[in-house]
Amino acid sequence: MKNWFLKEIMELLDVSYTITDSNIHIHNSYKIKNDKVKKLMLKQIMKDPLFKGTRSLSSYLKEWKAHNYLYELGIEPERTAHVDLDEKDERQRVYELLAILED
Repeated sequence: MKNWFLKEIMELLDVSYTITDSNIHIHNSYKIKNDKVKKLMLKQIMKDPLFKGTRSLSSYLKEWKAHNYLYELGIEPERTAHVDLDEKDERQRVYELLAILED
C-alpha cells in the first residue's frame, strides 16, 4: 500500500489525525479496521517532522486496537470513536490485553 492509497482511505472514511509533542489524535479511528492500514497510517505519522514520540509502532497499534474494541462494545462511543495515543500512557497493559481480545 502506498501513501496515495492511505490518503484515499482516510478521505473516504473521514479519518484525520493531529500531532502534538505528547499526543497523536486520530479522529474517527474506529473506522479503520484493517491492521495493515493502521500500521501504514502509524508509519506515516511516525515519519512526520512534528512527531516526537518514543513509543513503538506495536505499542501505538495495541492502544488503537483497544479503543476500537471498546467502541465495538459500545463503551463510551463518544470517546472511543477517536484515539489519543499519549506519549506517556499508564494504561499500556490494559491496552495490550484488550488488543488481544479485539483480534
